[in-house]
Amino acid sequence: LASFGSIEASGARNVLFVIHKGVIRVIAEHLSGTPLPRDQPALGASVSFTRAAGGAWQSGRPGSDPEALVA
Repeated sequence: LASFGSIEASGARNVLFVIHKGVIRVIAEHLSGTPLPRDQPALGASVSFTRAAGGAWQSGRPGSDPEALVA
């Protein structure tokens, strides 16, 4: 999680990671302050996080948070 300092300082609004499910859960909790539900994310699912105007991160995208596609 140490590398998040540069991501947060960059002002980026969206970030793409291709990583293991357990790592996604850690990142999600770090960004949002809330753990994902135990069954999330599904194996092979796409998970997105977007920075809101106030700087807080949230899962999904504004105005569009479709169900995950499961392979």
